[in-house]
Amino acid sequence: CKMINEFGALCGEMFNVTMKLLCTDTVPIFLIKIFPKLISLNDPYTVFELEGRHSYFLAFYSTRLRECKTLKMIDTYNFRCEKYHGKSSNLNFGYSHRVCFNSPSNLTLDLINYCGVTGHEESRLSAFYFANEDTKMNRNDGCLLEYPNLVVCLLVFLLFWILKQWQPNR
Repeated sequence: CKMINEFGALCGEMFNVTMKLLCTDTVPIFLIKIFPKLISLNDPYTVFELEGRHSYFLAFYSTRLRECKTLKMIDTYNFRCEKYHGKSSNLNFGYSHRVCFNSPSNLTLDLINYCGVTGHEESRLSAFYFANEDTKMNRNDGCLLEYPNLVVCLLVFLLFWILKQWQPNR
């Protein structure tokens, strides 16, 4: 799916590096005006920082990511989480919406300040990850034109078209 490839290209430096937990909070009202279809008031969000790079990873919806003191994004669906009590876990998310801002973003700094952390500079790179914690959901559900979904849709369309052609004319 093109969106996944663009995210990987724009936010590529966030993969396979350790990010440190910066803060957690719930979505403020000003953010709902920007992403009205993706989030609701008081949804949880978590901010991780790539130290020394002015780059941030913001995860929305996920309560599991809030438990991580460090996070490593293996790919767009899989994460390695190191928790505070020393245990590590692998986290998998089904289809999740991702947005990468590869230019300065005041929105990121506003969210960092909102959760009580001050003194950070404007971000150079920000990834917004709207996590889908339903692991039963197929990864390709967000990309209708992926091969298996496309074949099923075409077969259903073809079946309906054939049935319509065989109806007696009235």
